[in-house]
Amino acid sequence: ALYGGAGAQWNFIKIKNDDEFIRKKEVNKHAFGGIFKLGAIFKLPKNFFADLFVSYSSSSIDFDNSFKSNMSYFSLGLGL
Repeated sequence: ALYGGAGAQWNFIKIKNDDEFIRKKEVNKHAFGGIFKLGAIFKLPKNFFADLFVSYSSSSIDFDNSFKSNMSYFSLGLGL
């Protein structure tokens, strides 16, 4: 059986700096992004199944208009 899905996701990043020469010790940022998944489920003997899937997550976070962090990634997996 094949399946697919899409949805929204919330991302949070926390950066902590213990350097005594840095004025800003901690930065907390969040952003909304999207996630997309495709997969297939295969029946195995003795009531088991395998799930082969690929997903893509897309999100980016702005840091004080100085730079933008791209947190997008692909993942591939197999579940038994």
